[in-house]
Amino acid sequence: MCMKRILSCLVMLSLTITMIGCSSKSNEEIESLKREIDGLKSANEKLMNQTKRVDLKLSGDFSVTVQKLIVEDPTTNVKNLALVSFFQASVFLLPVGEETSMKLKEGKAYTFKLLDSTIKDYLYDDFKKGQYSVELFLSEGMVKFELVGEAKEDELGMNSYRIKVEEVSK
Repeated sequence: MCMKRILSCLVMLSLTITMIGCSSKSNEEIESLKREIDGLKSANEKLMNQTKRVDLKLSGDFSVTVQKLIVEDPTTNVKNLALVSFFQASVFLLPVGEETSMKLKEGKAYTFKLLDSTIKDYLYDDFKKGQYSVELFLSEGMVKFELVGEAKEDELGMNSYRIKVEEVSK
């Protein structure tokens, strides 16, 4: 009985020494593992940001020059699209609707006010990098707006773009 106890203590002691020997790493190896873990955490965070989605709230107003009024549906002959541009920028289509298009004249600048507009599920990484296009949001009908009237002198030129885009907490 005593012999079994001594034998089991020796076995436990040898296992303990073996485990200590297997788990002992040098400080250099530990630091290397910590750096590797930090790198993996950073890569994981970057990947999460690339797939994380947020809502964007757009507010403010803008002034654009109407280059051309366009008929979307030839069967109705209603001009409900406007080819517009911000100051010194490329043109884009603005879906203005029939009622608003009747108030617009080609070659004139107009001010529009954004209504309660939220873009749902936008890529967080793209938002943080500024990789979004208000022109695309407007032309795709993702943002609601209304005509204020002809643009005033202080709403033209470099002051024509007064839109604020911010992240909305979900």
